[in-house]
Amino acid sequence: MIQHFTQHQNSGWILRSAVYLLGFYSLSCAFAYLTIAGSVQIFHRLTGDLDENIELAQGNAGVALLLGILMLSITMLIKSPLVALFEALIPYPDLSYGVF
Repeated sequence: MIQHFTQHQNSGWILRSAVYLLGFYSLSCAFAYLTIAGSVQIFHRLTGDLDENIELAQGNAGVALLLGILMLSITMLIKSPLVALFEALIPYPDLSYGVF
C-alpha cells in the first residue's frame, strides 16, 4: 500500500528528468558551438592574409595544429563558467527528510 502512494506521488519524474537532460545538453552544445565558432572567426580575422581553409585543404599540419589548440583552449576556458551556470539553473530537490 505504501509503495502505491509513493509511486503515485513521484510519477513523471523520469520524463521530467529526460526533459531537463535534453534541454541542458542542447543548451550546452549550442553555447559551446557558438563560442568556438566565434573564436575561430575572430582568429580568421586576426590572421589577415592567411586563408586557413585553403591551408587545411592542402594538408598544412601547422595550421591544423594551431586551430586544434585554439579550440581546446577555448573549451577549457568556457568549462567552468558553463558548469557554474548550469548548477545555478538546475533545480536540485530538497533531500532532507528531517533526519538532521
